[in-house]
Order: sequence, then C-alpha cells, then structure tokens
Amino acid sequence: MKKSLIVLAVLLLVGGFVFAEAGVSGEFTLGASDVFTTDASTSVINAEINITADVDEYTSVAVELDSEGDDWTDQNVALDDFRLSSNILGALGVEEVSLDLTVGLFTSYFSNWNYVSRSGEEFYYSTASGVIFTSAETTDLAFSLDLGYKGYDVMYWMDMYASEMAAAISGTPVEGANFLVGYAASIADMTAGGIWVEGGYEFEAGPASLLIPASFVYDLASESYGWSSGIAVDVDAYHFSTAVGGSTDKSAFADCLIELSTSVVENADIYVIADMDFSADSAFQSVDLGGMYNFGAFGLGAGYVLASADDVETIILSDSSSMNGSGIYLCADVDF
Repeated sequence: MKKSLIVLAVLLLVGGFVFAEAGVSGEFTLGASDVFTTDASTSVINAEINITADVDEYTSVAVELDSEGDDWTDQNVALDDFRLSSNILGALGVEEVSLDLTVGLFTSYFSNWNYVSRSGEEFYYSTASGVIFTSAETTDLAFSLDLGYKGYDVMYWMDMYASEMAAAISGTPVEGANFLVGYAASIADMTAGGIWVEGGYEFEAGPASLLIPASFVYDLASESYGWSSGIAVDVDAYHFSTAVGGSTDKSAFADCLIELSTSVVENADIYVIADMDFSADSAFQSVDLGGMYNFGAFGLGAGYVLASADDVETIILSDSSSMNGSGIYLCADVDF
C-alpha cells in the first residue's frame, strides 16, 4: 500500500512540475558515537527529501520521503507525508477568513512548539504516558480542516476510517504571545483522550530577547499529567536557557536542562548543555560540550558527553540522536 502511494505521489508531483512552481528541500545527517572505542557505532540520523509544488495561488501538493534507522538499514524508503492542500475560501474570493482543506497521508502537529531546550526533552518526554498532544499516528489516509481568522485558528484532523481524531484552537492574543488548546482521542472512546495546553511569550528589545514557554498535558484515562516550562535569554551572539519539566510517570519535577551557547565565531555554534533528572538516583546526568562549523550548507560537528554512569542516555545533536555513557561523537550535516 505504502509503495503504491509513493509511486502515485511522485508521479503526481512530476507530472505537476510542468504546470506548477516546484521546490525541493531536505536533510542528510551522518553520525558516529563512542568514537575511538570498541563501542563505536555509526548511523544515518536523517536522510530526508521534501518535494513541493504550488499548483496555483491556493493549492499545493507535498511529499516527504525518509530513509533512516531501520528504513536505512533495510534499504527502504518510507513515505512519511503526502498531502494535497487548498484554501477553499480563498479560491472563492474570500480574503478575511481562510479555510484550508488538506487530504492525504499525514499527521497534523497541533502545537506551537513552546520549549527552550535544543532537544525538547522537557517538552516531548515530560508527558503523561498515553497522551498524544498531536494527532495519533496512522497509516490510513486522513483529512484536516483549518479555519483561520485574524491570527486565530480552529483545527480538526481525522483519519478516513474515523478511528482517531484531534482538534485544537490556537491564536496570538497580543504581540509576542501565543496559546494553543488541543484534544486528541480514539473516536471509539472520546472520553479517554488527552488534553494539551501550551503558551509562550517572547519579548525583544534591541539585541536582547526573552522567551518564556509553558505546556501542560493531561491523560483522562489514566488521570496522569505532564508539564514543562523554562526561560531563554539571547544577547547578541550569546544564548542562555533553563528548561524544566515533570510528569506523574517519573516525578512531578524531573527534568532540568541548562544551556550556554554562542555563535560569536562566524559560521560556528558552540554549546555546553547540562542535563539533570531529579527523579533519578543521581540528579546530575551528563554534560554535553560540542559545536558545529558550517561551510555554507554543509556542517561538521563534534562533541564530548561526560555522563554520571554508563547507562545514562543523553540526547545529542538537538533531538536527532542519543548515546549512553561518556564519549566522543561526530556528525556531518547538509540542509537544503
């Protein structure tokens, strides 16, 4: 089924190139951890290509192809996303209100991404088990509706078999602030879903900026919850952030990630990230010292993780990979 969809999606796009404005983007990332040891390992962290085509002013088609992890090992290409989108009201001449209809194979991420750490550990992982703050994963075709008016959106997603659904309301009530309230559940048991609430405020003054995010998720079935917050400050080429989070799965207060980074060297990103977990036997988990230098679109990165124990897992390279214990890691990355 998926292979047929891949062929159909690519043929539709290739055929549409004659009549539409097309674009190609993607990412290719190679990584190696525990370098110079007997535990050294390599991986293809990302091998992704995105093909888009604007058919007209209101309609577009997009395909996302990935080959990574087991897909890469098995020499398979996965169709992660295939969608046809159209602004229905725009095509009818309505400008004040938009109504976007999307159909295809996709998951709608109803989130404003309010977090400050590189990995998003406090945001993605400090959540209650069973709660999905986006729509549920599905291999079925799906559709979504997005009704927008003056910075506010009402969104709904459902697979074609009517087995999973997600709905959300988001907006920007004042300059620099955003909010989102969402709900996702199996349609067979609508009362046992998950509620997701998040918001953020960003303030800028000259070369300085301040970001304060917050999120809360609650699982109605298990009555468990998770939360996250933090603060990020940027002054010229220097960045400092503290991210915190917790859940009833681990501890009401568990994660704390502190980052100091700088881009004072042109084309370079240098960082130190301390990872603490107050639900573990040892609050101190690890320190990640690393950096990346970009030669145009091509970047080379290296880092060293100092962990408190061999079984401590540290998320590295943003949220791209992870490694256990202490050691050196390397990466090569191209974004286009």
